[in-house]
Amino acid sequence: MPAAPSNAATDHRSWPFSPRSPTPPPGERDEFSRGRALLFLLRGEGRVREGGACPAPYRRVRRSWWPLLAFASACACAAPRMATGGPPGEAYGEAVEHWTAEAHVYHVFDRILDVAATYQSPTFRKERTLHWAKLAGLSRAEVESLLAREQAEATQEIDFFVGLSADPPKYNDLDQRHGIWRPTLVTEDGRAIAPLLVRLYASPDPNLRALYPYLRDFWVGYLLRFPGRDALGRPIAGPDTRRLTLRLASAPARVDLVFLLPRAAASR
Repeated sequence: MPAAPSNAATDHRSWPFSPRSPTPPPGERDEFSRGRALLFLLRGEGRVREGGACPAPYRRVRRSWWPLLAFASACACAAPRMATGGPPGEAYGEAVEHWTAEAHVYHVFDRILDVAATYQSPTFRKERTLHWAKLAGLSRAEVESLLAREQAEATQEIDFFVGLSADPPKYNDLDQRHGIWRPTLVTEDGRAIAPLLVRLYASPDPNLRALYPYLRDFWVGYLLRFPGRDALGRPIAGPDTRRLTLRLASAPARVDLVFLLPRAAASR
């Protein structure tokens, strides 16, 4: 079962890739555009005065702002938040918090990537199914059927739901075989496993946002599905597994989203 309600079927696709309409760009007056304007000034190409920007000597500005630029370059990537994988609370929002890792990547003042990923562990699948049952008003029989199917799928595959916003928007391309991002699942022993399936949710609807509330304007969603066992038939997330890493790598940035697994959650 996909990590989203079935009525979202008209808004996603899977490999093989087919062309899609580009994601609308952020507005001209958003915070990232203002950041670029500030960087323009800090580089010495202008300085602020009442009435707008005017030319200014480069050396004068560089001497004044160089420590700030050096500091900003050193802080180009905000530290990713790991998913602790602890026992979720009663509220569905707490379950999302426990099983979601996120990262925000910047180059000086320019945003490169915002990403959040939720590991579809057996525990989270149950919480998500029960939450969706309340939203959709499912019958008891429907809920039991969905729970059984989710738990069966959890033994065969490893799924992540990923919300992503890249700048420029054309790099929201995890679903493209020749996109700039290379998604892999990295195991504790260093093996990098390619996904079996990448499914795009180009325009997350209210149902999907109710399941993954970190989806914001201009974000897109993806379902990444990896095999549950390696080529030798060994479980990738076995009883002793303590960590899984979802890696998104490209020339602009490499992001490792780490998921810490308690023993009960790692058992497949």
